[in-house]
Amino acid sequence: MKQLSASFLRIKHWQLFLLLVVPDFSDLFYSANSFIDHFATVLGFSLIVAWIYSAGTELVNKLPEGHGVKKLFFQINCIYVVAFMTIETFFFNGGFTMVTDYPKFWWISLPAEFYFSFCLFYSAYFAARMLSSAIKGRIVGFHFAIGYFFAFAFFPVGVWIIQPKLNRLSSALPQPC
Repeated sequence: MKQLSASFLRIKHWQLFLLLVVPDFSDLFYSANSFIDHFATVLGFSLIVAWIYSAGTELVNKLPEGHGVKKLFFQINCIYVVAFMTIETFFFNGGFTMVTDYPKFWWISLPAEFYFSFCLFYSAYFAARMLSSAIKGRIVGFHFAIGYFFAFAFFPVGVWIIQPKLNRLSSALPQPC
């Protein structure tokens, strides 16, 4: 996993853009409710989360000693996002319709979907804050990282802004064995 995270930080921005965007074009070739389309959707979404996860976890190592940043909550949230997206895509016909399709289970699905949304925002927040902190060399507040937050949240555009910075920072990180 460490080598995969490091490789996400070292590839060029155009390669990452293609890697993140190409799976979304499966609708052009397969019907919207086919297994291949669902698989491509989950794969594309998982790659986006893996990129954010790689940035967040690897940049924590770039911070100075004694920073006190704990990444366990971030890691759990990234796992939840991928697991929730996979379950909802394959078992609930590929959409965020659990509340409307299964109204008896709204008390389970509604909080799960709200937590999914929170996890997405928190993951982008954590990665943006770690990127800004690694650039500045100290822990910074969110107001320093808000631009990177929006770049992570709107990933097709953000890849072109963030990935060159990650490339520069990852060249200073220790190489994986």
